[in-house]
Amino acid sequence: KLIIDNRLTNQNLTEPQVRIQKDQDSIEVSLPGVANSSQILEILQNTETVEYRLEEPQGQGNYSALIERAEQELMAQGKREETEIVQFQKIVASRPGKKVRDEFLFKMEEKYKIPRDKYKLYAYYARGNKPNSPLLPRRFIVLEKAIALSGNDLTDARPSFNSNNYGWTVSFSLTPAGTEKFLEVTKNNKGRNLSIIWGDQVISNPTINEPIAGGHAEISGSFNQEDAIQLSNIISEGALPIPLSVLEMRFIGPTLGIE
Repeated sequence: KLIIDNRLTNQNLTEPQVRIQKDQDSIEVSLPGVANSSQILEILQNTETVEYRLEEPQGQGNYSALIERAEQELMAQGKREETEIVQFQKIVASRPGKKVRDEFLFKMEEKYKIPRDKYKLYAYYARGNKPNSPLLPRRFIVLEKAIALSGNDLTDARPSFNSNNYGWTVSFSLTPAGTEKFLEVTKNNKGRNLSIIWGDQVISNPTINEPIAGGHAEISGSFNQEDAIQLSNIISEGALPIPLSVLEMRFIGPTLGIE
C-alpha cells in the first residue's frame, strides 16, 4: 500500500484513495477526475527494481571504451546500421521482451571478453535531441556487478529548478542504513560515476564529486523538467514485491444532487 501511495502522490493527482480489501485480498484504488487511467495503471503495476552500481573505472583500457572504438570504426566506414547500438535499438523498439535483450547483451559480453564475475554490461537510455523522441538505448555502459545501493536505501526524491544555473536537479534523502552506505561509496570513489538502474535500463549516471554525509544529496545535470520528474519518481517509488493484476475497473461519471 505504501508503494502505491507513493506512486500516486508522485503523479500529482487530486485526492487519490487507496484502500485495502482484506476480505478479498485486494487493494481498491479510486482516482477522481483521472482521464489517462491506462497510463496510471501501467505506473501502478510496474515491478521494475531500482539499483545503484559503480561504473567501471575510466581510462583507455576499459571495456566501454573498447566497445565505443569498435562502434566508431563502423561509423567511419559508413556502416551505421551494423553498429551494435543501432541493432540493440531495433530490438528494444520491437519490444520482444527482456529475455531477447539479455541474450544480446550476453553475446556482447562474450565478444568483448568482459569478466562476468566483476562487471555487467548495460545500455544507457535517453531521449534524442528532437522533440518527443523515444526513450531508447544510446550507448553501452559497463558497471560493477556488486550493487552499491538498493532502491530501498533512497527515499523522498524531488525535482527542483536551480535558479543559479537555470537547470533542473533532483534532490533525495536516504534511510539511516542508506546514509552509511552512501558515505562509504562516495568517500572511496570520488570522480567515478554511480549509475541508477531501473530494471535493465541505466537512466542516469551522475559523477561523485565529493564524500556525502548527512543523508541528503542532489543530482544535477542536463535535465529538463520531464527528465527530473521521471528520475525523482523512479528513486522515490520503490519496487513492488509482487505483481499486480486488475480484478475490476469501473468508470463513474459525475452526478447532480437535488437541492
